[in-house]
Parts: sequence; structure tokens; C-alpha cells
Amino acid sequence: MPNALIIDPELYSQPPVNAVPGARLVSRSIEALAAQLVNTNIFALGVLPAGHKLMFVALETDDLDAAGPTVTIHVGILNTYYNEKVAAVGNSAAYNSGGQTNIATQPELVSGHNIFTSSTVAQSGGRVNPSLAFTDAIGVDYNKDRIIAVQLGVDPTSAQTGTINLVYGLDVA
Repeated sequence: MPNALIIDPELYSQPPVNAVPGARLVSRSIEALAAQLVNTNIFALGVLPAGHKLMFVALETDDLDAAGPTVTIHVGILNTYYNEKVAAVGNSAAYNSGGQTNIATQPELVSGHNIFTSSTVAQSGGRVNPSLAFTDAIGVDYNKDRIIAVQLGVDPTSAQTGTINLVYGLDVA
């Protein structure tokens, strides 16, 4: 089954602010329904504006797995730029940023642009912060706004509706 993209309702109603220089803190969240908690769904939550770099990221979730410790979460950069067509059959991704390319025919996280890999925070809920090593790997795209997205690595044993929240800091590169 191809990946499906679930877009945070505020992603396009609160566009990235890249005209104002300086650091800023952003918080984006989405209520993930139990039926949406499968590893073929990707949740588009945040925007990394052109000419900006990530300074830190925190992932906060409710307990999304009622029956046991199986669910894992990945956070990274989506293979579709902000405000452009989503990758699909007949519309290949044209992602080429920070030394990584992706020409898939479905939404996916770009290999090498990972922020979290296989986090277990959603097994009981809570908050997790990665090391800052990811910031250099993701790099800066001076021309296009990129999307920060969340994908389950392993499906929950017994999915339950809950909130996924992404808090991140930006600064001009």
C-alpha cells in the first residue's frame, strides 16, 4: 500500500515566516485518530523555511499504543516541498536539497534527513529530544521551504487516538 499524507490543518493556514530574520520557536500538533496510526501514513506537521536551519526539535505524544510497547516514530524531512504537489504516481518527487535527492512516486521521509529514528515515546506518551547531530545532516535549502513530517516505524499493537506535537526552534542560516 502506498504512503498517504495527512496534512496538519494549520500547515497552510499559518505559512512559514521567512521574511523576518532571527530565531523563533514553533509548535505544531495534530490529533491522530486510531485508524490513522499505521506506518503507511505520514503526518506533515511543520515547515522549515528557506534560508533557515533547525536549532532543536522536541517530539511530544500521547500514549498511542493502548496494548503494548510496539509503536515507534520517525521524524524527518518530507520529499515534497512546502506548497508544491505531493509525490504520487505520475507526479514524482523532485526533492534535491542538502545533498539528498528523492524521486519517489509517493510521500516519504528523505533518507539522510532524519531527526528521530524509531523513537519509542508514543508507547506510553511523553517528550523526547534528539541530539543536535541531525542539524548538519539536514543542512539549509536557500531556495525552498521544506516540510517536517512524522511517520510510524512500527504500527501500534492497539492504536488509540492521541495528539502528536512537534516543537522546534529555527534560526536564519
